[in-house]
Amino acid sequence: MAVTLADLYQKTGFKLGIIGANETPSAEDGVLLAGAYAGLHDQLLSEGLVTWSATENIPNWAAPIMVAMLASLLVDEFGLADPRRSMLLLEGALGNAPVSPAERRLRRQLALPYVEHPVYVENF
Repeated sequence: MAVTLADLYQKTGFKLGIIGANETPSAEDGVLLAGAYAGLHDQLLSEGLVTWSATENIPNWAAPIMVAMLASLLVDEFGLADPRRSMLLLEGALGNAPVSPAERRLRRQLALPYVEHPVYVENF
């Protein structure tokens, strides 16, 4: 099962505090969320950090990560004040030093699994 883009925008709006838990973003906010997600997806795609297209549903494991990253991109657009603004930026910003927890989880999820014992190949 996967998370739809509409669900992603709703969860991000809730995380930002612009809507309630069972509300949907306004049309204007939805356009802003969709534009920010498209930009985030392009940036992650250029770094090899997404395995789905910008119009596809998001895998369940990636949904909380995408919500955190998208919320961090939009803190200024929605005029969030500290301490909420700082917390969202620390949690989900892409390309920060130190690396945000969301970026670290995404990179860890997409990393190739470690092979404990080498596999020897016999060539003929």
